[in-house]
Amino acid sequence: MSIEQATRLRKTIDQASIKLKQITASLAKIKETPDRWSKQEILGHLIDSAANNHHKFVRTATAPGGHLEFVGYAQNQWVAVQNYQEMNWPELIEFWYTYNRHLVRLMENLPASTHLHTISIDQQEPLTLEFIMHDYNDHLEHHLSQIFHP
Repeated sequence: MSIEQATRLRKTIDQASIKLKQITASLAKIKETPDRWSKQEILGHLIDSAANNHHKFVRTATAPGGHLEFVGYAQNQWVAVQNYQEMNWPELIEFWYTYNRHLVRLMENLPASTHLHTISIDQQEPLTLEFIMHDYNDHLEHHLSQIFHP
C-alpha cells in the first residue's frame, strides 16, 4: 500500500510542480477575500501538512506497541505565524516539492509490517498508518485543486 501511495504522491507533485511554476508571484499572492488563503498560503499550508504527516509516518511506524497518540494543529495560526504570504514564490514551490519528494522516499521504505500501526489524533478513534498515507494524498489533491481551479 505504501508503494501505491508513494507512486500516487510522486505523480501528483511532479505534475503540480509544473503547473505551480506557471503561476506568477503576483497571482499567487491574491486573496479573494481577507479571510481566505491566497494560492501562496495554500501551498504554505501544504508544507505544514507535509511536516505534520512526516512526523506521523515516522513516529507511527516506529511506535512501541504499534500505537501513537498525536495532537492536531491550528492550521490558520501556523500559516499566519510563518507568513507564507511574503515568501518568495519559486522558493516556496521548491521547498514544497523537495519535502514531498522526501515523503515519497519515506513511503517507499516503510516496512509493510508497520502499515497497520495506529495513531490517535487529539484522542479520537485510531487510524492506521495506511489510512494516514492515503488521507495525506487526498488532502494534498484537494488543496492543489483549490490552487488550480479556484
